[in-house]
Amino acid sequence: MTASLLIATGLAAAIPFRAQLWNVGGEGQMWFGAFCTIGIALNLPKGLAPGLSVAILVIASMVAGAVWGLVPGILKATINANEVITSLMMTFIAIELGNWAIDGIWPQGASNETMSVPANTLMPNIWSGTLVTWGLPLALIAAIVAWAVMSRTKLGFEIRAVGLNPQTARMNGMSVGKVAIVTFALGGAFAGLAGSIFILGINGALPAGFPLNNFGYLGIAVALVARLSPLWIIPSAVLFAGLRVGSDGLQASTGLSTTVGQILVALFVILLLAFRLIRFSYPEVASR
Repeated sequence: MTASLLIATGLAAAIPFRAQLWNVGGEGQMWFGAFCTIGIALNLPKGLAPGLSVAILVIASMVAGAVWGLVPGILKATINANEVITSLMMTFIAIELGNWAIDGIWPQGASNETMSVPANTLMPNIWSGTLVTWGLPLALIAAIVAWAVMSRTKLGFEIRAVGLNPQTARMNGMSVGKVAIVTFALGGAFAGLAGSIFILGINGALPAGFPLNNFGYLGIAVALVARLSPLWIIPSAVLFAGLRVGSDGLQASTGLSTTVGQILVALFVILLLAFRLIRFSYPEVASR
């Protein structure tokens, strides 16, 4: 299930990156999606069918992530605010909201996490006896939808055009501001999906250690290794999920600190960058 989270957060980074807009706030957009998932799940009518409950919560989480992503997008479009700074600051706010939910709004009491969501809101397993839930197909569908948007629609063409040369795109009647807003909203929606998958398909509650997983930031590496291609994000996410699970196993067997696995994954990405296996190729940059 780690792969499903990384597919969603990888898409959250890849879509804005294609427009040369740097969404480093996927972690916060995922947190806000998880925060809203918990709040709505605990207040849904108890008689709703499980499938309907899950659908409502997934859509709500994606809308919440999109709203959180809209803030840096709108600020970029209107006052040309640096999207790296604004999306990062929004992450800090979202994490504090999550901590407030854990400590004050919906505390579990016995453990340092929120109250668990009702059983009828949890994603069912695809195969009995496994931990694979419907979160994985949802993430795969999201990757296919992102590919279709980027390669088969006018919006995707505009995103690619703005990424290649915003001045030329503007001269051809494209709105660079609109692209900034839409791409951040799309990225936020995918990150919000990751938040709902974590709550409904993996943990059932929002734990205090959630930020230590850094799925939002790891999604940036997933997107870079995939060269920002939505479909290639799927094998890239599987690769990083394997690294993450393997590093967790190494920690458990050797008794090393939990940060060692994250350091190993970070070093892996740095090595890929050093050997130029991860590269951006924009024509206007290459011509300088």
